[in-house]
Amino acid sequence: MDIWATSGQGDGLTTTLSCRQHTFIADEPLEAGGKDLGPSPFELLASSLAACTSMTLRVYAAHKNINLGDFRVRVRVLRSCDPNTKASLLSLERDLFFSNKKPEELNKYKEIAEKCPIHMALTGKVFIETRTFCEEKP
Repeated sequence: MDIWATSGQGDGLTTTLSCRQHTFIADEPLEAGGKDLGPSPFELLASSLAACTSMTLRVYAAHKNINLGDFRVRVRVLRSCDPNTKASLLSLERDLFFSNKKPEELNKYKEIAEKCPIHMALTGKVFIETRTFCEEKP
């Protein structure tokens, strides 16, 4: 899976993202120096968790033949700094909203949500290798 981010000279922080046949924009809000033409990188990260949670719950419900009805997933991004180490800290709060469900059903849905692949990736070990290349311009 490849995701491409393209940034042109003069685009400011606005970045065009592409994957498969999809193209979309990432940007920062005006107060952060962007043009607010799309979600910020942290909003995209939170969106990944929210979308994956929703899809995971739908797959589970289809497999178990459960009618979930309409529901919503909210992910809140909280960024801070460890006062002792100055390390950047990231917390994601995920809230699941359902209608007319029993407490035991809600507990099960929380358990299923925590099995979504993005949740597993974010709470597991993540390795990032950065490489650089020089491309010849025509």
